[in-house]
Amino acid sequence: LATMFPEDCGYVIWVTAAFGPYMGFLEGMLSWTSGVADNVLYPALFLEYLKPLIPVLHNSFLRGVATLMLSLMLTNFAYLGLDIVGTTSVGL
Repeated sequence: LATMFPEDCGYVIWVTAAFGPYMGFLEGMLSWTSGVADNVLYPALFLEYLKPLIPVLHNSFLRGVATLMLSLMLTNFAYLGLDIVGTTSVGL
């Protein structure tokens, strides 16, 4: 399908062509929502694994703040571009 629709819309353009603009919009919103939920899940899970090593993470408020800060840091890396994301991934 990617060769039939040489645009940067991915699934949205395919669904729009097959089912119309409303379903294309719905596909885009649902993909975005699942991406946001997925991106929030991993920092929270990572900090959950660190709880035995860092006792302050047993406090739910501080763990929430740490999750937010980690999410914002990773979001900034993504906004800065793929080069810094690749360099950071290799460094970790």
